[in-house]
This record gives sequence, C-alpha cells and structure tokens, in this order.
Amino acid sequence: MTDLGIKFSKPGYDIKTATIANQGFNSEKNSIKIALTGTVTSTLASGGGAETHNIDHNFDFAPGFLVWFEIDGNGIWYFMHTPGVNIDYVNCDPYSDTTHLVIPLVNNGVSQHIIVVYYAILADRGV
Repeated sequence: MTDLGIKFSKPGYDIKTATIANQGFNSEKNSIKIALTGTVTSTLASGGGAETHNIDHNFDFAPGFLVWFEIDGNGIWYFMHTPGVNIDYVNCDPYSDTTHLVIPLVNNGVSQHIIVVYYAILADRGV
C-alpha cells in the first residue's frame, strides 16, 4: 500500500524518520481547520455598557471557535477559554449556534473601554 499525504518536519529533523513530536504537520493526523477569521471592535461605556456581535457562518451546525480580545490597545490579547471570566471588569462569553458565532461583551468597570475581538470559526462541530 502506498503512503500518501503531506508531512513537514521541524528544522533539523529528517521527515523520513521524524516522530510525530518532531513533525510540524502530518496530513494523516486530525488538525484544526479554520473556516473564517475576523475582528470586531466595540466601545463599551462604564457601568454595564454592552454590545453583542453576531457573525454569520453559513454552517448547519454549531461550529467550534476561538476568541481573543484586547482592551484599550494594551497589546495583551486575552484568550477566552472560560465563560464568565472577567478581565479588567470586561466580560466576554462567546458561543456558537447553527447560524452565528455570538460574541456578547459587557463592561462592568468604572472606565470606558475600547475592545478589539479577534475570532476564528472552525470548520468542525463544537463539542
């Protein structure tokens, strides 16, 4: 049987003998597939200012997703991996459904914040 596919090894390793740990990519293994990426920006007033972004994805299922956000251009990108976590009093609880990635933002702090959100919608179903 022929071994078909694409493999890339990490620098300094021969792809013919490299273990999975020393491969940068191997098409025989399941990999994250990103279908859509983008950014949205919100200016949230202090004391409960809120905005919700609905991003269309054209899937007939709720896809997995990744969401990061930056507050006031501070250069720190916060990965939203746990719903309900507040960063500098800003709450971001994203979820997906069969038509949208929904990114609700709430500012419970005492200062206005400008929030930039980066998202990646995956081609596969969420859990």
